Amino acid sequence: MRQLEIENLNLNFKLSDLAAKLEAVLFMSPDGLSEKILLEVLGANEAELRGALNELDWVLEYNNHGIKLKFIANGWVLETEPNFYEVLERLQAVKAEAAKKRVQLRRAAVEVLAIVAYNQPVTRSEIEELRGTRCEGILSRLLNYGLIKISGRKGKAKAEGQKDNADGQRTSRGALVYRTTDRFLELFGLENISSLPSLDEIEEELIDLEPENLAAESESINELEVGNENENEDKGGDD
Repeated sequence: MRQLEIENLNLNFKLSDLAAKLEAVLFMSPDGLSEKILLEVLGANEAELRGALNELDWVLEYNNHGIKLKFIANGWVLETEPNFYEVLERLQAVKAEAAKKRVQLRRAAVEVLAIVAYNQPVTRSEIEELRGTRCEGILSRLLNYGLIKISGRKGKAKAEGQKDNADGQRTSRGALVYRTTDRFLELFGLENISSLPSLDEIEEELIDLEPENLAAESESINELEVGNENENEDKGGDD
């Protein structure tokens, strides 16, 4: 490792603006950066860069950080603390296990999820009326993913939908209604459901898209990864 000279630094100082920028640049560059590139990116001279490297190296080394500044193959890079290899190995194992449970949401599931989000509370029959096809299979999977939840019942069930209770009498229960969950908000980076863009805003965005870009956007939306699924999303009409 190329050694840095650390002089006249105290325990309570804050990183200079240049050193903080250096840290951000190196954080975004896992392959490392040469001093020539750093000088160009940071707009600094050699003396200023040297001082920023000294500051950053000292802070990481003497304040018990989990990353260290290294000089490898003619470039500066931020690396994890070697002594933490055990916890990093556990991280890789946890990530590998989680990856097994992740899969793409299909277009039909995205459509149903959007209908629930913008019309909640909403019943299955209302969703199917909007989509024009059955969706019980999709709703079941979205429930399993934790993206939607059942939040009560709505109205009275029709006679043909009523079932006998334990005493053989007809029950009269309303249809189940669905809402989105906190996990849905987390997945889409929303503070609350009111943070959803309005349909008018979405329409304005779509108007600005070229036809070929619109197709690309549609494909990317359908690549949302949320859970484990090896079968068709919809048992009732969508492949």
